[in-house]
Parts: sequence; structure tokens; C-alpha cells
Amino acid sequence: MNIKSRKYNIRIKSIMFGTLVLLLAVPAVPAANEVYLNPQTVYIPECGNATVQLLLNATDRVDTWSTMIGFDNKSVNITEVDFTGGITPTNASWGYHGDYVYLGGVSLDDRTGDRLVLANLTVECVGEGGCTSDLNFTGEVSVERLIAGLPDGNPPHGTIHSAEWVNGTAQGVDCGDVDCDGDVDVDDVIETYKRACNPGYSLNQPWTADVDCDGDIDVDDVIEVYKRACNPGYELHCC
Repeated sequence: MNIKSRKYNIRIKSIMFGTLVLLLAVPAVPAANEVYLNPQTVYIPECGNATVQLLLNATDRVDTWSTMIGFDNKSVNITEVDFTGGITPTNASWGYHGDYVYLGGVSLDDRTGDRLVLANLTVECVGEGGCTSDLNFTGEVSVERLIAGLPDGNPPHGTIHSAEWVNGTAQGVDCGDVDCDGDVDVDDVIETYKRACNPGYSLNQPWTADVDCDGDIDVDDVIEVYKRACNPGYELHCC
């Protein structure tokens, strides 16, 4: 090996060593804070409403939060927001703005952890013939949409933490639509039959299979769902 090749190899090894040192020196990136809806898809009964929770998984300590949640007001509506069981149960508020709600709160105690409740939202259908809408987190990040904690040494301002905002959906569900796919067909008959044979068989929304509203799911419900699957005009009567 000549001198030129030896110098080249030394240089390459030096670059590789330097890169390794830099990689080792970079601290591990902490898991992201996450704000999300639970359930992510909320199923709304045809003659009622449903509740969806706004939850936070916080790796940073959080005492302040706010967001806007947008929706298609021709299909669904958010009719109520409460903060019961949340991290800001008393110092929180919300406002209705037609196709979005603006909500937030602040606490004297900062918190960290998973599945922290921020708010409980009541959602109902307003569209005829079924309803489906995205439930999207909107607003400018770090302005209307934020989570924050104690000052980082530069008071009086708190520290705004980065977060992942996971959108959800709302979907209206008719009586007998046991698999929640938008219609009543043979698949729903099969699902109802499985539950009638095995009370432990899991259904997405059990109320959709109790089509005679007698408090249980049995062969009578199977027959009723079958009649609806054969005749879309046949009426079912969930509670």
C-alpha cells in the first residue's frame, strides 16, 4: 500500500469514528406527547347521542391545554362538553362556533401519564339518512392548539410542549347494523346469531343487535335482523 492510499484509509477511519462519537452524543428522543379521541371512531345511535373522550398521553408535565375540534355540521353536532374527571375539572371552558368547538383548561397542578382525561364530548347526528364526519384537531399549533407546563427558566411564560394530535371520526349507526358498516345485511344476521349462541361473543355496539329492545340478544333478534336484511323497509326497534 502506498503512502497516498494509507493517508486515505486513515482519513476515512477518522470520519467514521467522528460520526460514531456524534451519534453516541445525541440524546435519545423522548416519546411524543399525544392528544387523541377515545374511541377514535365514535358510533352514534340513530335515535340518541354518544360520548367521546379527549385524552392525553403526556411524557412532559402538563398543566395547560387547548384545542379546536372541527366537524361537518351538516352531519353531526357536538352538543355538550364537560370536564368531569379531567386534569382541569374547574378551570376549563368551551365555546361553540358552528362547525367547531374551542376548548381548554388550566390547573394549579402539573401532570404526566397516560390516558389523562381532558374533556368529555357529546356527539349526535343531525343529517338525515345516516351521518359521518371527521373530528379534526384544528387551530394554529402552539397558539389555539397546545399543551404546556411550568416555565423552563424564562418566567412568566410557560413551556409549550410538542405533541401529536390524532384525529377521529363520528359515524351514525342504525338499529340492526351490527357490524357498523352502514347497512343491514346477512353479515349482521350472522353476527347477531353468534352473539345469541354465545353471550360472551364481542360486538362493536351490542345495542345494535337487541333489535326488539327486550334487554338481551336471542333468537328473536336474529329473526328480526334477518327480516330487515331481506326487506330494507322492515322496521326495527332498538332501545
